[in-house]
Amino acid sequence: MDTHRGHPWGLTLEDRVLLLAAYWRTNLMVRQLAPLFGISKSAADRITDHLGPMLALQPRKRFRKDTVLIVDGTLVPTRDHTIAEQSKNYRYSTTHQVVMDADTRLVVVVGRPLPGNRADWDDAAAQPLSDNMPAMCDTPSTWYSITSKQAVHVPSWWNGTKYKDGPGGTMTVVVTKGGTISADVTGTGDFEVSGVIWKAKASVSVKIGASVTVTTGHTYSRNITKNKYGHLQYGSWGYKVTWKKYRSGSGRNCGGVEIGHGSATLPTSETGWKYWESAS
Repeated sequence: MDTHRGHPWGLTLEDRVLLLAAYWRTNLMVRQLAPLFGISKSAADRITDHLGPMLALQPRKRFRKDTVLIVDGTLVPTRDHTIAEQSKNYRYSTTHQVVMDADTRLVVVVGRPLPGNRADWDDAAAQPLSDNMPAMCDTPSTWYSITSKQAVHVPSWWNGTKYKDGPGGTMTVVVTKGGTISADVTGTGDFEVSGVIWKAKASVSVKIGASVTVTTGHTYSRNITKNKYGHLQYGSWGYKVTWKKYRSGSGRNCGGVEIGHGSATLPTSETGWKYWESAS
């Protein structure tokens, strides 16, 4: 299964299978998964296209006589209102019927999506099959976008992590008190801090997190320029980003309407001393 002509894969077989499993299991798009594995979007596309058919189970046509099958339905939000129906929560959706083997818990049949506002079949009304497949967009109903980024040093402001010495000479410092540097996310509209952090982690750096712990130690020495004062501040080498939140349009419009925006200062797992000098 690992035979491949042309340019060699950028990931091992194990990592390619993991990428495909994450693509199937989560609601992330390929362009969101690719940075998490350190590859390009096109490379991730090739992996899903190549491995998907090999790992997907073929639909079963025959079953044992004593096989117990479970049939259930679910509503899937659909933006094409021409082939969807409005449900009680005022969202347009199509209904999908799924058949599962009760013993193996594997899905054996997935029905064609049909216009509907109920999760289950309605036996009282005819539901003819339609050849019109829904025009699904590959974006969620709301999503975030990182509009700019800047590498910054996110300082730990508590005592024991900031020093000044001079003029001239050599300064030796050490972190004498531990603590936690947390992300600072601000903005307008209805937004989730975790959503902004996750988007930045996927599109800026996988090292970004909601917080980073600073421990004691980290001794550092630095020569100070003559007649200058040296400053040392411990912290995280993070990012300052601006973000926007969008809501998807209606009908066949897969574009988004901005519903929030703001900025965030985000730490990463990389920490260290920042040095600068001043005249006084």
